[in-house]
Amino acid sequence: MSVTTVTDTMYVLRKYTSRNETENAIKTLFLFVGIICVTKSDILTAFGYGWKDFEDSLQAACAVRNKLDYIVTRNVKDFETSVVSVITPDDMLNLLRRQKFQS
Repeated sequence: MSVTTVTDTMYVLRKYTSRNETENAIKTLFLFVGIICVTKSDILTAFGYGWKDFEDSLQAACAVRNKLDYIVTRNVKDFETSVVSVITPDDMLNLLRRQKFQS
């Protein structure tokens, strides 16, 4: 996930939980995902996509540069032209469960 996703997630979680719970949730998430940087090149690429939502286009640009397998979002429709596969959080959890049982 990109660093911007970390800050957005922290912001949302902090509305509903304590700082300690929020930090623990992010640390748990880090067991499953890594952090990727946002570069100037990603921003310029995202501008070129011309999508309505710049944040979505930036996530897509970062995913392409890092050759990621998936973009995980509840907002799949805004990523219709993404070259990286887009799945919901539920789909991702199911994928992780299947991989766990195949190991």
